[in-house]
Amino acid sequence: MNDFKLMSMSPKAYITMVFLALAIALLVPSTALASSGPTIQYFGGSNWEVFNGVDNTHDGGCVVVGHSSSNNGNLEGLNKKYADAVIVKFSADAEVQWVKTFGGSFIDSFQSVKQTKDGGYIAVGSSSSVDMDMNNSRKKAREAGQDSSNDDAIIVKFNSLGEVEWFKDFGGSQRDSFNGVVETPEGDFIAVGESESKDGDLSGLALGNCDAIFARYNHDGTFIGAQSYGGSLGDGFNDLVLLSDGSVVAVGYSSSNDKDMKGTGASLLKGIVVKINKDLSISWATSVDLADPSFQRLVYSSGNGFQDVKVTDDQGFIVVGKGTYLDQKADGNSNMNEDGRICKFNSLGQEEWHDTYINQAYTRFFGVAQDQSGSYMVVGDSYMPEAKKIIALRYDPHGVRLWDKEDEGSRSRYLLSLVAKGDHFVAVGSKYIQGKSEEGLLYIGRFEEANNKLIMAPNTGSHSVDTTAQLKVSETERLSGNDRYETAIAISKKGWEKSENVILVNGNNFPDALVGSSFAYLKNAPILITPSDKLDNRVSAEIQRLGAKTIAILGNSSSVSQPIENQLKERYQVTRIGGAEIYDTAVKLGEEIKKIKPFDTVIIATQSNFPDALAIAPYSAKETIPILFTEKDRLRPDTKKALAEWEIRNAIIIGGTGVVSLDVDLELDALGLTI
Repeated sequence: MNDFKLMSMSPKAYITMVFLALAIALLVPSTALASSGPTIQYFGGSNWEVFNGVDNTHDGGCVVVGHSSSNNGNLEGLNKKYADAVIVKFSADAEVQWVKTFGGSFIDSFQSVKQTKDGGYIAVGSSSSVDMDMNNSRKKAREAGQDSSNDDAIIVKFNSLGEVEWFKDFGGSQRDSFNGVVETPEGDFIAVGESESKDGDLSGLALGNCDAIFARYNHDGTFIGAQSYGGSLGDGFNDLVLLSDGSVVAVGYSSSNDKDMKGTGASLLKGIVVKINKDLSISWATSVDLADPSFQRLVYSSGNGFQDVKVTDDQGFIVVGKGTYLDQKADGNSNMNEDGRICKFNSLGQEEWHDTYINQAYTRFFGVAQDQSGSYMVVGDSYMPEAKKIIALRYDPHGVRLWDKEDEGSRSRYLLSLVAKGDHFVAVGSKYIQGKSEEGLLYIGRFEEANNKLIMAPNTGSHSVDTTAQLKVSETERLSGNDRYETAIAISKKGWEKSENVILVNGNNFPDALVGSSFAYLKNAPILITPSDKLDNRVSAEIQRLGAKTIAILGNSSSVSQPIENQLKERYQVTRIGGAEIYDTAVKLGEEIKKIKPFDTVIIATQSNFPDALAIAPYSAKETIPILFTEKDRLRPDTKKALAEWEIRNAIIIGGTGVVSLDVDLELDALGLTI
């Protein structure tokens, strides 16, 4: 007998339970450690939250920005529809004071934030929405009110309580983003970023495939002007810092060697440092080769090159980022790996010292800050061949590396921004929490260790968190049948009095059913199962009872035969969503889901490991995140193509490296996905 127990649920909740027992999620609360250790806070809900930028505030607290796709937990009632830009104010005790989201029904994100002189906040990022907060945007007027996957750069002014005072967007028909912002002594704002557009606001400014851009707005959001910098290939700014005379220094990446980059050499990855005057003219520029000029194959994005810049005590600049190097193997093959880079420049942009750091094959620096002693703290991550690790390093004022540390490692764990706060540091990023997906991470401390590993969790070291959970069930109900087919029918009867839509899958082929969970949730449809060669009479009767009009068959004709499809077509509208293999079926289902609801996250699982895919199916359904299948050591070509065409930004890998190897992590990272 096949059966399981269910508590009373809404109809949609039954969809993902066809093959699943009731799961108990163990929730680890956000907890601040005692004064002897760092303060660590997790922020978010049951979906994806990432913190991208942080700034200290006048009251001793901090303000943090990023993106969020949850509508519960800290984001209860705040999700606009899909993925929102989020701004969070923390007190001096690291407690959440308020949370605000910005955007519309598509994908929105903040990359950087600064507190303004009036006590408010200025945040920058990107948006692909044209409604809600973006209703009066130039993007909406330019695109006739239609959502599109291209982003406009956005700049948003908030008051001290997080209420929007004004916003502006800047862009064209391609991808545009502001990645950093500062307030000038006059109260204006300068934002820097990158743009792939050649029309709209970029008409007459575009130089190549992607340009570094900088724009100036006055205190009330009036646009003053914009300029671009770079050459014919790929260029972009990732951050900037304000100087005492009102000018700024911006840092980023370049793969060009012509136009503004003429004479900088043939390297396809250069870190750039550019001083920009108040009138947006260029004062000086310098570049550093971050890849051997003989390398001719690199992937370019804002994830490359220089990432962060700070003014130093001697009025110079400290810059961090990542470069590439060729790792020659004994068998004659070679891999192109990544290394962390730190460079110190004087006030004229002349390099004084630098260091290259390798922890694992892929090592990246994202944030830097100078402390009260004049030393520099650096944060980043590394991965391959082991899992991803947060790394922290300390340098003396002359570039001598004093120490380097790492945490215990996790598939999703990273710090993206760093500022100094007295004798402590404030860092933000994201971390995967078991049972809670990806949560924003706030860290305040000195990068202390426990058991020779960085403390990066509330329950690490001498302090512990009680993780005991109690489940109280007042009533249970058993849904069962004489076999799996009757059990599925029992669930259908419990969850749906009537349903126009029905999902039909092979009762002996679990992958088809599992990848269909999110599609069934969207359609509010029960999942019924049948033998592959003949429609079960009991299933046929249940379809009639439901009053179904449309039936979606998942899988190819080997999974659910053509005679079954022909039989159903005599009475119903039937569609088949299937490919030659389960990998193809999963991609086709993703395409169908995207027609109904946009997504920028996918779940990567192996079809050969039943428990992992089974465990993630309810989450996939609830959050409408499609499941794509992978081989152990590589993504299938059609899957990689879909990830690129769908413009996926995040991937949740299910299972350990024994079932999905780190080679898959590497492929996803090369596609620009956050893992």
